[in-house]
Amino acid sequence: MDEKTKASKSFYTCISLFIYRKMIDEDATKEAFGYYSTDLPPHSNNPIKAACDDCGKVRTTLKYQYRALCRSCTNIGRHHTEETKAKIGAGNKGKIVSEKTKALMSVAHKCNTCTLGHTLTVEHKAKISLANSGKKNHNFGKHRTEETRAKMSAAQKGEKGNNWQGGVSFAPYCEKFNEAYKQLIRNKFDNKCFWCGTTRKENGRALDVHHVNYNKNCGCDKTKCICVPLCMKCHGSSGLDRVGWQEKIMMKLELSGIV
Repeated sequence: MDEKTKASKSFYTCISLFIYRKMIDEDATKEAFGYYSTDLPPHSNNPIKAACDDCGKVRTTLKYQYRALCRSCTNIGRHHTEETKAKIGAGNKGKIVSEKTKALMSVAHKCNTCTLGHTLTVEHKAKISLANSGKKNHNFGKHRTEETRAKMSAAQKGEKGNNWQGGVSFAPYCEKFNEAYKQLIRNKFDNKCFWCGTTRKENGRALDVHHVNYNKNCGCDKTKCICVPLCMKCHGSSGLDRVGWQEKIMMKLELSGIV
């Protein structure tokens, strides 16, 4: 091998090592495990910290299994055949995940920042909706047993529910907040959702009557009740962002000259 070839080979070797070490987080590896990846043999089964070449997420992997991309980025655009899906399903059937593994999975999902803070456009949301509608939805045509439904319900009850807010929704209503009063509010706004205009017929049931200031005891504690009718969709959303909904409903009431 002549000098020119040796120099060329040496140059590309250095470049390869530079790229390799760039994606392996040596400082994180040292801090987590007490050694650098360069201290290990090439086919070592010791863990190291490596950054994904695409999303930049730092993950733990074995040195001999190191790849430039993390598992999530590797599978982007990849679609399994029905045969492969059946094999995967059969292989996972009956597996019991330990509480320790569940906790680790939970932490891993919470730390996933790939989509954190990203806002989807209306067009993108429409495409996702279309891609998961009808027979393309993984739940299409499935019928769950009563036992399964009961388990799902129990898993989301009380503090386990993602919308849990300390149990305030179970506070007692003022006795004056009865069906006659609710109907009075509905009639006042022509039996339409105050926010989106959905009618009772379109709602599929009587419109809900919403306390704008979220004070269920108004009328009994000498404070003025401000209530409006809302459809199921708007009423459900109002519980997720109380401050925001109170502000925008009050603004609309003021602009309408109602309050």
